[in-house]
Amino acid sequence: MRTLLLLLFLIVPVSLCFGQRQPAITSADYQIFSPFYKVPSAVGDHLRYRFAWTNSAPCTIAVQFTNDGIQDQPVYFIVQDQTYDQNLLFDEDHNFYFGRETLKAQSQGRIWTGIIRDYKDVFALKFLTPDGATVEQEPVSVLDTWKARPRFTFTPTVDLTKGTPTFTRTATATVTPTLTRSPTPLGPKATPPDTSTPTLTATCTATATVTFTATPCQTPAPKFASVFLVTGDSYAAGEGSDGPKGPFAYQARDALLKWYPGTVFDLFVLPATEPISWANTGGMPVLMKNVPIEKKMPIGYMLLETGPMCFYRLNSEFDDDCHNATLSEGVSISYTYQKYMDTILKDIYDAAPDVNLVVLSIPDSSGGNAHYAPSGVYEAYHQRLLELQAKYPRMRIADAYKATLGHSEYFHHNNDNRDHPNHLGQDAIADAILAQFANWPYKPGKHPDHK
Repeated sequence: MRTLLLLLFLIVPVSLCFGQRQPAITSADYQIFSPFYKVPSAVGDHLRYRFAWTNSAPCTIAVQFTNDGIQDQPVYFIVQDQTYDQNLLFDEDHNFYFGRETLKAQSQGRIWTGIIRDYKDVFALKFLTPDGATVEQEPVSVLDTWKARPRFTFTPTVDLTKGTPTFTRTATATVTPTLTRSPTPLGPKATPPDTSTPTLTATCTATATVTFTATPCQTPAPKFASVFLVTGDSYAAGEGSDGPKGPFAYQARDALLKWYPGTVFDLFVLPATEPISWANTGGMPVLMKNVPIEKKMPIGYMLLETGPMCFYRLNSEFDDDCHNATLSEGVSISYTYQKYMDTILKDIYDAAPDVNLVVLSIPDSSGGNAHYAPSGVYEAYHQRLLELQAKYPRMRIADAYKATLGHSEYFHHNNDNRDHPNHLGQDAIADAILAQFANWPYKPGKHPDHK
């Protein structure tokens, strides 16, 4: 029965999840993104939304809702441009100012868009509840916390063909370091950065290790058109992100699109899923097949995030879950988790043997306080993932477990058994991811797009 339910959950095509899954807002169409916001409980449970803007004329704003719950929920709303005290017109042909849709369980809604005077205006989202009351969200503006991407710009001031490069980073929101050269001969290639806390001023030389992590040292990469695919659950979607740098997936996107020209970004999220959700339904092979067809290019880079739900569900629900398990029970269950991860990794490499795959380890959101399971169970799951590297040597692990270990303050704790990383956690996890993707350009094999 459990397998049958999972097949219904992730049946072909993989974009179907309870109802028809709509496309997500992507960087291909919008340059500026807001964090995710929770919809007030008076409007509906387990709903969230985000804004996106274009920053060139004609300026456009978009809003998209996501239903993480298990029941369909309607939403009725208006977006108001408070700078000019005007409601946003969604459909010019029909003078449609009022947005209305029913969000299917575990799915994204449509992308609502409208033309605006200036993306720097102040906007407010207003909801109409089932009993007729109006609930207004806090007004937002891109000038408050968000900036157009990319965040950092490096300006060369001398010939880059000789000498030893030095980077200087200042502690301002927008950084423009100066690149200088010394007359010393070029030595061995710089080592990748560590994942320690960034210092105020950091240097990167041919023989030194970089001491900042926001933008690791990066050598020039050949231009190959390929997809950077991020897939996972609500962690990958950016749930909990509340800082200016945004979700870890989008921080990784910004870096890879800059480091590796020709790369395009794609995000596929199935909230409240875990390894068994992929392994027992055949969802991953379908995804790995459909993305290159849709994008007309291979998957060159991939970030896989799955597993936190194992600690938020009781083992009676799925056999890779360990919420409230004892230490011995949790260690035993970790091998089931490893079995499903093995299946997922095989599916990925069977479809894309040349892909540069980074897998995110499972963080302990309780900071070692055993809120969901004993600390040793997190260690066991972490060890099971490390053991798979012997079988899949091309796989790299972004160690979110170690990056957040002992830091419960990196996570939101809402008493709903769904701890998501806040801006501190998002940034720490992003650093761990970027450390793995740095200086790792995609080198395609035989593919029709790379003759």
